[in-house]
Amino acid sequence: MLLLPLFSWGQNPTLVATVDKNPVSVGDVFTLKIILSNGKGSIESPDLSDFQVVFGPSRASSYRIINGRQSSSLTFSYTLRPKQTGTFEIGVAKASVDGKVLTSSPIKVE
Repeated sequence: MLLLPLFSWGQNPTLVATVDKNPVSVGDVFTLKIILSNGKGSIESPDLSDFQVVFGPSRASSYRIINGRQSSSLTFSYTLRPKQTGTFEIGVAKASVDGKVLTSSPIKVE
């Protein structure tokens, strides 16, 4: 008799940061999302000192099983407003997952 596992657990964890609007005008708001997929761990937010945090962080999580494949995500969302005119960089977010540190890519906001 051949026994197969019910679920596939082999997906690697990833950490991604995105913004919903770029470029951004002074006075405009935009959303920064930091998404940890397929891993459990703590997320360290990037430096947001160039921005006014209008709202956040809010937290959402999801868990799915499709055709026997498991996936999960943890999302932190921030609504931000630039404090002044210019080009800014949102630095890397970090997550500790199973003893490893994942980092997102920095984002340039104009």
